[in-house]
Amino acid sequence: MIKKEIICLILVITLLSCSTVSAATYTVNDNMNNDFIQMMIGFMSSGDVLNFLDGVYNDLNLVVNKAINITANSGGVIFQSAWYNNDLTGLTINSNDVNISNINFDNYFTGISVNSSNNTKITNTSYSNTNTGILVNNSKDTKITDTNFTNNYGNGISVNSSNNTEITNTEFVNNWGDGISVNSSDNTKISNTNFTNSYNSKISVDNSDNTEITNTNFEDSYHSEISIDSSKNTKITNTTNSEKISVNKSKNTKITNTKGPVRISVDKSNNTEIRNTNFTNVGGSNLIVFNNSNNNYINNTYFYDSGGGQAINIYNSNETYITNTYGFNTHFERYLIGIYSSNSNHITNTFFYDSFFTDDFIVIYGSNDNYITNTTINSSETLNGNVISIYEGINNYISNALFNLDYGSGISIYGGFNTSIYNVTINRAPNDDWYYWHSTGISLYDSINTTINLATISNFRQGIAFNGDCSGAVISNSTLANAYSGILVSPGNQHIRIVSNLLANNFIGILIQQSFNVTMSSNTYYNNEEDIVIE
Repeated sequence: MIKKEIICLILVITLLSCSTVSAATYTVNDNMNNDFIQMMIGFMSSGDVLNFLDGVYNDLNLVVNKAINITANSGGVIFQSAWYNNDLTGLTINSNDVNISNINFDNYFTGISVNSSNNTKITNTSYSNTNTGILVNNSKDTKITDTNFTNNYGNGISVNSSNNTEITNTEFVNNWGDGISVNSSDNTKISNTNFTNSYNSKISVDNSDNTEITNTNFEDSYHSEISIDSSKNTKITNTTNSEKISVNKSKNTKITNTKGPVRISVDKSNNTEIRNTNFTNVGGSNLIVFNNSNNNYINNTYFYDSGGGQAINIYNSNETYITNTYGFNTHFERYLIGIYSSNSNHITNTFFYDSFFTDDFIVIYGSNDNYITNTTINSSETLNGNVISIYEGINNYISNALFNLDYGSGISIYGGFNTSIYNVTINRAPNDDWYYWHSTGISLYDSINTTINLATISNFRQGIAFNGDCSGAVISNSTLANAYSGILVSPGNQHIRIVSNLLANNFIGILIQQSFNVTMSSNTYYNNEEDIVIE
């Protein structure tokens, strides 16, 4: 039988050599074995077509060393490896300008391996029960389009030490291994990737530069993640329902248009941008975390009907800019934004409505030179805490704030130095309950050289309270109204200036308890039960 096929093959080649110089087509059927098809490839010239008829081709392990086109007329061609022989590679490409289309691979260790080749095109292929569907090594300008992976247990596509790889329109269904991995490769583009009902669904980028990942969707998939490690200039755009996006030891990563129950983790990375993130019906903690990372941006973040422990955490990171954060009907047990041992961070344009926080809304621990500006909280609650709490920080600034609270307190400074509070309005609903008796508009605890200017505070137990040693504090041009005491100076304070303020409708305008060198001048008192009480 083989001798007859060889004679036929020689006859076909003779006829083709007598024809025009246009590309020849070699037709293959499933009666031909691997050796015969490999021999046929040996007779082919660059640009020729190897066309597979519909059928099941068992244990093919073909090596392509010339620029040919491998295709089928329809999707009925299956390369299948027996279970006892599943360490095979279906097609090994060792040549430039090879095109592969309309082939299905089943039970292979590797479906297609592209090695040290340029301009390989792989179109409309599928893989089932494989370890690695497509492996690209040391190659350039590889294009992989319209690929389907079903019931696979390893990597779908692995790109190693390669440049200018494009992967478009990839489907993963019922898979157990990683989806796409990019290692030590540059200028890789991955677009329109969909994971459905898969486990360990993942796109990973390691030690690679200029990678673009666009339009990635995870549906009913577990341990879904986009992972960036030791890479530069990565762009991640339009990601839906990923459980996690992680960035580690990387620079210039941009994450844009992310939706669903995602957690974004940035560790030891600089110049990371997170923009247009939508948390809707999301529960959990640590939704965005920066650790040991500098010069980062979080812009246009939305929280709707979401909750959990805490939302945004900044640890040991400097110069993080958090701008345009919006929320509606959210409930966090801890806080929205937490900054720990981090300096020169900016929180700007924060707007929350009908939200509930068991503890604090924004909290800063052991951090210096931070700015909180343009914060609006309406019809919300900080049940046991404050809208803003600062612990042991130096040179922190709060300005242009509007808080309309149902419960809770406004701002607390603990052990701060040179804190500035400017142009804030803090109102509380007039509820005469337990929470009212423990509420304060602005509280200072052992904080030195605090400046409060243009504050408007009403309906708290105390408007502004000084506790412990708050030496050097200045309150000026502020309005304190509808409180038990508009300003409370607790025992042990000294060198406090209260200048040019309006105290109205309080039980006591200014209450001073066992303190020294408190200066009061140019204040206006209206309709207080008592204007000044010194004990």
